[in-house]
Amino acid sequence: MSLKFRNRSFAASLVAGLLIASSASAVTARFDFGGTVVQPGFDLVSNAGVGSSGPVGITVLGVGATVDARDRSAGDNGGGAEASMWRDFLFANGSNNPGEGLDINITGLTPNATYPIRLWAFDELSNGGRAALWNGRIMAFTDAPDPLTLNDRKVDTFIRTDGAGNALLQGRVLSNNQEPHHVFVNGLEIGDPFFTAPPPVPANQLVYAIDIDTTFGGTAINTAPGFVSLDATTGDGGNVLIANTYFQVFSADGSRNRNTGDPLTGDFVFDDGAGQAVGVRVFNLPDALWDVEVWAFDTFDAGLQIVGITQTGVGEILFTNSFLSNPTLPFTFRIDSSLLEDGFGVFTRENNAADRSRFNAIRFTRVIPEPATALLGVLGLAGLGMRRRKIA
Repeated sequence: MSLKFRNRSFAASLVAGLLIASSASAVTARFDFGGTVVQPGFDLVSNAGVGSSGPVGITVLGVGATVDARDRSAGDNGGGAEASMWRDFLFANGSNNPGEGLDINITGLTPNATYPIRLWAFDELSNGGRAALWNGRIMAFTDAPDPLTLNDRKVDTFIRTDGAGNALLQGRVLSNNQEPHHVFVNGLEIGDPFFTAPPPVPANQLVYAIDIDTTFGGTAINTAPGFVSLDATTGDGGNVLIANTYFQVFSADGSRNRNTGDPLTGDFVFDDGAGQAVGVRVFNLPDALWDVEVWAFDTFDAGLQIVGITQTGVGEILFTNSFLSNPTLPFTFRIDSSLLEDGFGVFTRENNAADRSRFNAIRFTRVIPEPATALLGVLGLAGLGMRRRKIA
């Protein structure tokens, strides 16, 4: 059985909310790429792909393509107060095939930390549409309409630094296309890190239980007993922090509240259409063995669903299985988080004629193994040969 999975374009499918509102919070650095006219509050990255902001350095390299620059001159590539951002940019000249694009190497950050990233990309003269994958997030744009503010033509993602404070932001061609040059970058914002290295599992933190809540189509937020509310009224990007572990909705078309009276399965986030997935991305889950329960139900027939795990940086599917949607019974499996890349995603995907993917809730319960079984492999995952891979 083949499993199609894609992270939906965050420029096209976000509802009103933001993933990580890095521009509304404290910011580590902002960069404007290419040309000589710099957006106020940003630092210049030269046409050669080199720039700095205090201790933070940027170096841009081409991968299967050449780093190039264009300046479309004033008013020709977007307007408003952010016109200086839109007029010039760097791009991967000749980036037509998957695997080609740009590497943005970032130095001078806090070691072993996770940073929210916001990236802007647009060019009015690039007709026919362009699409790139930036650390697992799709940045797609067409040549119209022109952007007017920094709320336009943007994508949000994450970087994870290594022990020296270095990180890599990768932009890659999403799929084969007749149009040339798919990987562009006009600007980049690095938010402040929202946590650092994973702490030990707190003695009293044996359960992380998250209920997807929404007021869309319903009334007030209604959270299941024993669960923490993740307000996903705006769809994509709803998030919650529990004991330094961060949970965030991804790839959602939106959310619905069916007013069924069941706070756990009466509301959900969704992604409709054949081959589409929706889920929750998990950052900083302490290294341990966890029993995972996933609820995916809708009174309008969610039907047969697929549940799986994906690595954030590359969108790699690690594990999938099918289950029949149920109003009370979750799908359950076991993972060892020490084997997973920080920022892994747990998703559901339609496997039915209705083409409806639903995600109501998720619960992680720490497993305390008996001494005799402590060295046994993880059920369902041990045979996959996974290894922990930190995003640099």
